[in-house]
Amino acid sequence: MLEWVGDDTSFVLHEVKEHQKENFIFYHSLKLAATYGLLATKPGKAIRIVKNILLCGDCHSFLKYVSIVVILRNLRGVPSGGWNLIQDINDPFVTDIANFVVSEFNKQTGATLKFEKVIKGESQLVTGENYHLIVSTSNSVHSIYDVVVYDRPWDHFRNLTSFIPVINDDSVFYTL
Repeated sequence: MLEWVGDDTSFVLHEVKEHQKENFIFYHSLKLAATYGLLATKPGKAIRIVKNILLCGDCHSFLKYVSIVVILRNLRGVPSGGWNLIQDINDPFVTDIANFVVSEFNKQTGATLKFEKVIKGESQLVTGENYHLIVSTSNSVHSIYDVVVYDRPWDHFRNLTSFIPVINDDSVFYTL
């Protein structure tokens, strides 16, 4: 059972009074970033925090509790492992994934497709995240593809799982 005990000032290495230690640890950049992420994002949106140095034990404990809050907030009413409609298909992160898909397909096949836009999409939280997108491309001919990509951002890993041409624009959007 997780139990929050408050700020652990033993991680403050400066020789200052206890109330100053509490103040120092309260303003750690990771805590501020996580708190801002919770306040500024809507449920279902990813909160990504990149930290280029080690984090202290107090921040690690804080993130454990924040992650529980995020999971409960994001999965309320959504079955575990279920697909969720991507509300903002123009989100830069979604566009980045779609660009990756088209460039990876071009690398693997020697094609010269150019990414145009994401038509619709959904995501699935697994150990990482699956993205199922319908993307529009062009080269000499306008084409639409049904694609799936697996993303694990903490490992900087993405894998193109599926890239299937859609016969017509009225195709049914399904989950894999």
